[in-house]
Amino acid sequence: MAVVERTFVIDESIAKQLDELVLFDEQSEFVSEVLAKQIYQINKEKLLKKMQTLRQSDKVPDGISTTDMIYQLRQGGQV
Repeated sequence: MAVVERTFVIDESIAKQLDELVLFDEQSEFVSEVLAKQIYQINKEKLLKKMQTLRQSDKVPDGISTTDMIYQLRQGGQV
C-alpha cells in the first residue's frame, strides 16, 4: 500500500488531546487507522442502505443470495 502525505488542520483542543493520548511518532498511524475505520463504516452503511433498497425493489430476482448481491454491487453492476 502506498503512503500519501497529507496536511490537515484540526482544532487546537483536539490537537492537545491527541498529544496527550498518543506518542508523537505514532500519531500519523493513529489518525490513519481512525480515518480508515470511519471510511469503512460510511461505506458499510451505504452498502447496507443500497441492499435494503434492492430487497424492497421488484427488480431483484427471487432467490438471489446476499453474497451474490454484494459481489455484483462491488463490481459496479446492477442486481
